[in-house]
Amino acid sequence: MNSLIQEVQSTAVELVGGAIRFLPGILLAFIVLLSTRFVANFASSVSGRLASKAFQSRSLQSLVMRASYVSAWAVGILIASVLAFPDLRLGDLVALLGLGSVAIGFAFQEEFESGSTKGRKALPRGTPKTKLNGIFCYLCLILFSIPSIL
Repeated sequence: MNSLIQEVQSTAVELVGGAIRFLPGILLAFIVLLSTRFVANFASSVSGRLASKAFQSRSLQSLVMRASYVSAWAVGILIASVLAFPDLRLGDLVALLGLGSVAIGFAFQEEFESGSTKGRKALPRGTPKTKLNGIFCYLCLILFSIPSIL
């Protein structure tokens, strides 16, 4: 009975020691996530202003704003997860993002090809669907391939 209590006690001390050892990284990751919110909002507003000058279509402006917001969050989450969990490598996370982008691309492929407008306004008459597909593909390519190059 005495050995069981000592084993439980030593296990509890190891758990608390491990938590204390990871605490600075977790707090730093939390700070990074809080600052990511402000960076994502700033990136979205800047890209919205730039997109309003570059594109006349509101849907393209919205797409650029949302892509910049999501990409800022993706980078912030990547940085926070590497800080919080030191054994986690950035290359593994980037590979996971690449697989996720392929899955998202396949999930939305039919919607972009057919121009489905369920619950939304239709595209303006002069906007070819292939142009939107190309812009979406370029955004996904830039969003998920730049971290792998770095």
